[in-house]
Amino acid sequence: MDVLDTPRKTWLRPLFGGIAAIAVVLACCYMAQIKASRDHFEPKPPSMEISRVAVETATDSDISKVADRPIATTLTAVKTMPRDVRTMVYLADYADRRSPPFETHVWKLRAMVVKASLRADHDLYLVIEDQGYRTSAELPDPQRCVGSPFEERIKKLRARLDLEIKPSQAGVKVGRMAELTGIGFFGTSGGGNGARLMPLLDLKWVDEESGLPLRKPSAGH
Repeated sequence: MDVLDTPRKTWLRPLFGGIAAIAVVLACCYMAQIKASRDHFEPKPPSMEISRVAVETATDSDISKVADRPIATTLTAVKTMPRDVRTMVYLADYADRRSPPFETHVWKLRAMVVKASLRADHDLYLVIEDQGYRTSAELPDPQRCVGSPFEERIKKLRARLDLEIKPSQAGVKVGRMAELTGIGFFGTSGGGNGARLMPLLDLKWVDEESGLPLRKPSAGH
């Protein structure tokens, strides 16, 4: 029996060795392919994501549902507000719809305006923070808000802030407290629940000592 089995075992040994070598080569090729795909991975810019431009610019079909009576809140409350999971899973269904109650109300809060920049779509992007939370307040290009019931307010505020802040694509530091009023919006990025104010409808600079809104920009701003 051993005599008959010896040739068979001798013949199978190189066969198994060859199969093992091929498996190693294939595994190496697979791992190299994964590494290459990671090295060349580039996240899609916002313009390539499913768009909610109509909601961002207050020209969506649900805009009439927005109650134009500002509700006082805080950035902490905004960033910890529950978000309907459907707005993240079925984003395309909300391209022209709003998620109540956050997106169907105008909110007013106080926060530090940290930085201002102009986006590629010409939106004014304000980074705001308070009590350890950070988000954005965005003011669209007025030309994209034509037909919105908030069009004139957006146009007026944008003209004012462009003069006061003089934003650039590189971004400018602001570092001033402000009272911000805007419509609630759930974005696809920004961390946490993605909540922010967009479009921004009003901004009043606040005197940090008195806590009162300033009637006009202070000197040097």
